[in-house]
Amino acid sequence: MDRNGLEVLAEDECLSLLATAWLGRIGLSIGALPAILPVAYAVDQRTVVFRTVAGSKLDAIGRGEVVCFEVDHADVDTSSGWSVLMVGRA
Repeated sequence: MDRNGLEVLAEDECLSLLATAWLGRIGLSIGALPAILPVAYAVDQRTVVFRTVAGSKLDAIGRGEVVCFEVDHADVDTSSGWSVLMVGRA
């Protein structure tokens, strides 16, 4: 548990959860301003992959910039859910 009482998941469990969804959000800098964009993705072994067209706002990914990627799920009926956040060089 973290200091907020949330369960911290192991990396393998996070990857398993990511594999159950297909839509996430990537956070990156565009023109020195923060941007959060939806992306369709897949998990390939231990790597999150997604594609985009050349010249898109996601070109920052090809330059190896630091980005964040998040996927979450909420169950209204049980008031439970999960969130996976990754941070690193694209």
